[in-house]
Amino acid sequence: MKNELGFFPTPYEDEDFRSLTYRYHIRSGNLNITKTIEELFNIKTHRLAHFPRNLDYLAERLPEKLFLTTDYFIANHTLLALFLPFLSLDEREKILVEFRCASDRSEIGTRLLSPIVSTLVRYCPTCLIEDFERFRECYIHRVHQYNFVTVCPVHRFNLVTHCPKCGAPLSDSFGRFILMEPTCSCGHYLGDGRRVEVESPTQIQLFNEQLARDVKFVIDNVDKLNVEIFKEKMLRLYSHKGYLASQGMFINTKFSKGFLGLFSEEMLQTVGLDSIYLSNRTALKVLNFNGRPKNQLLHILGMEYLSQSVKGFISSEFTTSPFGAGPWSCKNTYCPDYNRFVIQGIKVVLTKKLNIFLESLLVLAVA
Repeated sequence: MKNELGFFPTPYEDEDFRSLTYRYHIRSGNLNITKTIEELFNIKTHRLAHFPRNLDYLAERLPEKLFLTTDYFIANHTLLALFLPFLSLDEREKILVEFRCASDRSEIGTRLLSPIVSTLVRYCPTCLIEDFERFRECYIHRVHQYNFVTVCPVHRFNLVTHCPKCGAPLSDSFGRFILMEPTCSCGHYLGDGRRVEVESPTQIQLFNEQLARDVKFVIDNVDKLNVEIFKEKMLRLYSHKGYLASQGMFINTKFSKGFLGLFSEEMLQTVGLDSIYLSNRTALKVLNFNGRPKNQLLHILGMEYLSQSVKGFISSEFTTSPFGAGPWSCKNTYCPDYNRFVIQGIKVVLTKKLNIFLESLLVLAVA
């Protein structure tokens, strides 16, 4: 049994794990962050990484009264929450092993960070003020730290990485300092940088706000979502929206025209996407849930296009299929039920032959 820690901060709602570590650091009396990281994770590094490692080592040493586990930290306080629902079980386990255990060489950063996670910590000015008033300290909100989230999903204010008055950075990429008060290093009050509400927001503002809300929905429901749910919902919506041909092939041209018609070039540029890149085989890039690490932004935009929001996508219920409503007649000439309507259900098989995402559907007879 490892020596139990004398204390550990109680996590705040949606608090990034870097913030938790830093709050422990300033209470510990350690002279530098390197000592704190070694103390908590048994890892020697001078950098407070975006993705923590060796969480099992920490969880085993936490005061029992906190009831905090590795799985709890991963789901509620790490940036991995946006990635997990889109990964296959095998990919999930490979990545989770690196979070739970220590390793000399981690591939988490190179596989997941770019272009998803912001290098510098992002803050909502109103969150800073409200958190300080409530807790007497500020903390990093996890939902703000993804590159394509440019506004706060709660307050709708633009996120900041530097002081609007003097340009001083509000953090560094090594995590050696994090805001604990709503002021920059020069003493400027960050609450003055809040955006004034406008009566008629632009389409780009509405686009960014919806995207922020959808990211929040995914990370808040990480334990309820998985890639199989996404596949099943996507296939039904393909068919319902008329993007699936009767033989099971995806109508890419139709989807591409509609998708790029909804999301303008300017909208896509604000989140680092290029319409020229997307115009080629749009469906495969946006909607191919193959369970491997991809750009989650594209998947989220695909859900928004089909159902206006990720929440709407998940709650959608359609029973349509490329073959219409059942029952269906048997087309096997060797079957005694040939041409009789005996097939009561279908099983969908997703393949990727010849670069076709949805290449075939298998119809099964039900006894």
